[in-house]
Amino acid sequence: MKVSIIPLLFVAISIFLNSCVTEKHAKEAIQQEKVSKPEISENSSPPTSDENAKSEVKSKAVTKKQEEEQPSTNEVKTTQVKKEENFVVTEKVYKKTFDEIKKIILTLNKIISDKDFDSWKDYLTDDYIKKVSNPEYLAKMSSSPILKQQGIVLQSLEDYFFYVVVPSRANARLDKIEIIDKTHVKAITIINGSPIILYRLVNVDGAWKIGVM
Repeated sequence: MKVSIIPLLFVAISIFLNSCVTEKHAKEAIQQEKVSKPEISENSSPPTSDENAKSEVKSKAVTKKQEEEQPSTNEVKTTQVKKEENFVVTEKVYKKTFDEIKKIILTLNKIISDKDFDSWKDYLTDDYIKKVSNPEYLAKMSSSPILKQQGIVLQSLEDYFFYVVVPSRANARLDKIEIIDKTHVKAITIINGSPIILYRLVNVDGAWKIGVM
């Protein structure tokens, strides 16, 4: 009996092709697994329990810091209340106060130009007199370059008036004021574009006097 080899050839070829396809799929699967799986260095080791604990502590610390930096609702409300309670300066209040302070400074200019120590002293608060009469303050003022150059050493409030106030405040000019509250105002002049405080004024029993703030 004769057996045709043609069918056998087809069978052999079919088996060969199937084996090639299977091998190709296997290689692709292995390659895909290598790509998707992270490489582990020979020197690396899984995190220990101590490292896990440190990581957890660090995470909690960061979270706590973020919570501390975030203002609470109570803090925001407190800030808003304080802002609402601040003294409000209207245009009318500013103008009225400015005019009052300007009159005071013009009067002081005349007193200082006349070198009238007693009248000048009437415009001082007790706190100002106490501060300027302090020996430490007088010594500090005496160390200024101008007084040192002239060899002047201040010993009293009267010395301060004649050697400091008279040369520097006889022609004071008021350019603006800064109202701190109802009883405290800074009188300011502008020299070469820079604001200079002329006086810190305090309202005592309805009268403006030179004080400290």
